[in-house]
Amino acid sequence: SKMIKKLRLVSDSMIDQQDETHFIEHASQGCIISVTKHPFMAKLIAYPRTLKIFTDLGFDDPKFMSGYVISKPPEGPPLRWHQDGFWWNHPVSYTAQTQQWFLMYYLVDTTCENGCLRVIPGSHLKRHALHEHIPEYENNIKQFNRVEELNHPLFQKAEGEVDVPVKAGDLVIGDARLFHSAYSNQSKAWRTVLTLWYWPDFNAMPEPIRAMIGSNRHRPAELPESWPHQLTDPLTTEYQGNTKPLKSSRFPTQELK
Repeated sequence: SKMIKKLRLVSDSMIDQQDETHFIEHASQGCIISVTKHPFMAKLIAYPRTLKIFTDLGFDDPKFMSGYVISKPPEGPPLRWHQDGFWWNHPVSYTAQTQQWFLMYYLVDTTCENGCLRVIPGSHLKRHALHEHIPEYENNIKQFNRVEELNHPLFQKAEGEVDVPVKAGDLVIGDARLFHSAYSNQSKAWRTVLTLWYWPDFNAMPEPIRAMIGSNRHRPAELPESWPHQLTDPLTTEYQGNTKPLKSSRFPTQELK
């Protein structure tokens, strides 16, 4: 489609602007570039067909968090197992109520050979052996991003994992708490995905979490003044309350059984 072709051109231009250091520091992802670097991405953030998915699922007022161009070069190593939830110190994280979604738009067909997505179904609600490695990863992020130890369990096959190969233009939606990773890219072409994060029902979230989002680094990505804000303004968050912000935590407690 025209949209996919344009997104490929925009993403390729963003990737071409990165220096060699970027690819070394982010070897596990390949590269990871904020979508705020190009105004065309506003059209994807506010893509009507995507917003209709939210509406069809009962979420009439979703909010945008952040997004990245994530592209794995030929011969790029695997993406480590990880989860993106960051309020495990709040009871809501131990319920089926999804607070944060990832939306992955793939710009190429994916297979196990070129680095397709892998997920562990149910790992957002049930403890998995990989959870014990989260503190180690969080305390050594640079080491894991650079893939300094490929034999580590976070880069290996995991119990219950499922491959998610897709076609170009497919959209994959998941709970941010879900363990996910990607295979290495053994093909001769780049494998690019655009990953956007949303809060499907921001105004229904627990107030300490909304306060946290409004007060620190978890607030939505700053969108440039030059952007078409008529598209993105309805998707930006606003918190005016006085509740004490929740502190961020990526470490599930024993409540996750």
